[in-house]
Amino acid sequence: MVIELDEYGLKRDVALAELMSSQAKLPILAANEETQIKNIEVIKAQLRSVKAMLNQQQREFDRYKNLLADESTTQQKFDNISASLSIAQSENDQAEASLLVAESKLNDFRAQHNAIEAEIKSRKHYLKDRN
Repeated sequence: MVIELDEYGLKRDVALAELMSSQAKLPILAANEETQIKNIEVIKAQLRSVKAMLNQQQREFDRYKNLLADESTTQQKFDNISASLSIAQSENDQAEASLLVAESKLNDFRAQHNAIEAEIKSRKHYLKDRN
């Protein structure tokens, strides 16, 4: 009988320690979520800027394309504008990819947060039933 009580106490102590450990993780995950939300806001602002540059480069490209057709500019100038447009497109693609990665990280933090909250609920229920 004494062994059973000691085993019960040990299991209760382990569950209590695991509960405390899980509870300690929540503020860290909340801070990570908040940081990631701010990171997403920054990336979205950068993406708006990149899109504006892309639109400007596209208009410039179209203008030089017409100038080249009218023989009012050189092939070299048109090639430079074409290269600038390609760079702007690449920067846009990179910013969009960065946003997707940041949103995925935020979703991961939220999933971890939800899992830990479920774990805490389960441990509290376990401890409540054992008292």
